Amino acid sequence: MCKTLNILLFFFLSFCSFGYTQKVKDTYSACEGTINIFRSNSFTLQFLGQKGNSNRFSQYPALKHITSGNQIWFSFVAPTNGSVSLEISSKRTGLRLIVFDAAENNVCTDISSGNAEIKRLLEPADVSVIGLSEHVTEAFQYPLQIEKGKTLHFVVIADHDHPEYIQMDFRFHSDDPGFSEYKSKEVNLKKDRETPSLIVQVRDKETGKPLVADLILKGVRKYDGMYNVSDLVFDINRKSKIEFYCDHEGYFFKDSSNIAISAEKDNLLLIELEPVRSGKSVQIGGIEFIPGTSQITENSIPKLNRLKDFLIINAMLNIEIQGHVYEPGEDNSFSGQKMSEARARRIMKYLTDHGINKERLSAVGYGNTKPIYKNPKTYSEEQANRRVEILIK
Repeated sequence: MCKTLNILLFFFLSFCSFGYTQKVKDTYSACEGTINIFRSNSFTLQFLGQKGNSNRFSQYPALKHITSGNQIWFSFVAPTNGSVSLEISSKRTGLRLIVFDAAENNVCTDISSGNAEIKRLLEPADVSVIGLSEHVTEAFQYPLQIEKGKTLHFVVIADHDHPEYIQMDFRFHSDDPGFSEYKSKEVNLKKDRETPSLIVQVRDKETGKPLVADLILKGVRKYDGMYNVSDLVFDINRKSKIEFYCDHEGYFFKDSSNIAISAEKDNLLLIELEPVRSGKSVQIGGIEFIPGTSQITENSIPKLNRLKDFLIINAMLNIEIQGHVYEPGEDNSFSGQKMSEARARRIMKYLTDHGINKERLSAVGYGNTKPIYKNPKTYSEEQANRRVEILIK
């Protein structure tokens, strides 16, 4: 399993099986599928092994010789004035790095038309490590200065068409000595003893021990933002519905939305994360299908993208996608078995269509043979039986 710190990645990807237009170019091997990096991090990514030539840089005389379509794109928006350094390494030689300054219009259009500015171009011969560093060599150029709110776009290019892995250490160095990459690292932000509180706790699900995790909260107004905490307390002045996104290295991500928060009493939000290891399975909530079909609902796309992002930044993991259905009064019908298999395959297709190597995935259906609730009494218990799980292989 790769050692990696979780980063938040957002892609806007789709394909025709779910009522969308297929856009293979929207994977992260092209500008349209750019991975967004929000803070300093170390992680592993995989080239998709794209074959054929790319004419993305045809408008740049200095780049016309670069034709390989085996690329990884990512971008970074500066939270303050500062500089960016990075180191990228691979087992193979033949790495190239181009850094573009984002233009005023759509950056992908501007790169295609030759209007985006090239800030750095690295293409040293016969090296497997390149980057931006104060220690300048043939393979390293100076870090890039960047102003608050500006965006840099990076593309790493392989001279081969193999699905190789790269290791990347990305660092943002702020000019503000008081800058923190998190909104707050304080555990207790409560200011008024008389008002109700929201108490957030992040715990290892197996041991109950605290985990200092990356946490994004939305829906609590002045406390919205990113935190790096195991325990967080703040005031609640009005009832609301919140959502959260939680990540920790070596654990499955966990998200939830529409959590009702009371303004009349204290609220406890317990986030239990499950460790990632071979043989471990976890339910991926929020993935739903149109009844009686394997069609994934549009509301499920964000959760599928989170699963995709998890696999991108944990590029050494292989998973088995497991489909389960709920059939009242049935042990396991032929149709239920086939439906569970079709749903697992549909999720696998979504992931492969959006850049995940199919060699890392398998899909199985269990029909109605492994219900969580053998005699469900509520709709939520029925939904728990009608689920998707992933197994780390």
